Amino acid sequence: EKSRRARTESGSKGTKIIMALLVWAGLSLLLAVRSGAVRNCHPSCHCEVESFGLFDSFSLTRVDCRGMGPSVSMPIPIPLDTAHLDLSSNDMGLLSDAMLAGPGYTTLISLDLSSNRITKVGGQRNLK
Repeated sequence: EKSRRARTESGSKGTKIIMALLVWAGLSLLLAVRSGAVRNCHPSCHCEVESFGLFDSFSLTRVDCRGMGPSVSMPIPIPLDTAHLDLSSNDMGLLSDAMLAGPGYTTLISLDLSSNRITKVGGQRNLK
C-alpha cells in the first residue's frame, strides 16, 4: 500500500506541474496577443483593445489622447480598428478636415473633442 500511495502522490504532483505549465503558457499567449494588438499606438496616447462576441471574435480599439497639448502634430497616427478616440483637452484652436483624416479615422464610432477651445472648423468663420 505504501508504494501505491507513493505512485498516487507522484502522479498528482505531475498533473499539478502540467496544469501549472498550461496555465502559464495560456496567460503568456494572452498577454502577447493583447500587447501586439495595439503596436501602432501613438506614444502620447493610451490604446486599449476591447474584445467581445463568441470567442472574442470581434474587437474595437479605444484610444485616449487626452491632454497632449497644442504642439502635437495632427493627424495623430491611430490603430486601424479604432472605434473610440478621445482628443479632449488638447487646445487645438483650428480644426481642419486634414486633422481627422488618415488610416484609423474611418472606423470611428465616437470622437471626443471637448475642452479644446476650438475657434475655427475647416473653412468656417471663427466660433467665438
